[in-house]
Amino acid sequence: IDVARNELGIEPPYEIEIGAIGLQDVSLSLPQPVNPFANQTSRPMFQDQLIYPQSLTAISPRAQHDAIHEFIRQLYDLANVTYQVPSVI
Repeated sequence: IDVARNELGIEPPYEIEIGAIGLQDVSLSLPQPVNPFANQTSRPMFQDQLIYPQSLTAISPRAQHDAIHEFIRQLYDLANVTYQVPSVI
């Protein structure tokens, strides 16, 4: 976003895609907050890819945070795991 706006002079809205491929049969590591070394894993995912298209009209850190964590929530959903979005710093 910084390069598009500041170096190329392209103003919002931005059409972005966040994605992952090769997900079929992959399990997610699920670190435990009390003991991050005692990881559990999710069930294997049945879908091979996840593409999350998004139109960013706001480019604030909060808007970027929300877009990234929505993608992560959808990724966890593929693994049948509930994702808790961390608060914005």
